[in-house]
Amino acid sequence: MVLDDQPARSLPSLCGNCLEWLPPRADAMGGKGTCDHPASGILAPEADTPGCGFFHSRR
Repeated sequence: MVLDDQPARSLPSLCGNCLEWLPPRADAMGGKGTCDHPASGILAPEADTPGCGFFHSRR
């Protein structure tokens, strides 16, 4: 239950919690996603990779 007077909990700064991270396709091997941010320097991070300086939380 979310109350109006309480701030939403922020998600940990991990690639899998970022708006720029795309999950791997179902037929992809290795389970790595894709980072859509052109300046991150990380092309295929795992979901548990620490977020970069361009991290934007999904919440």
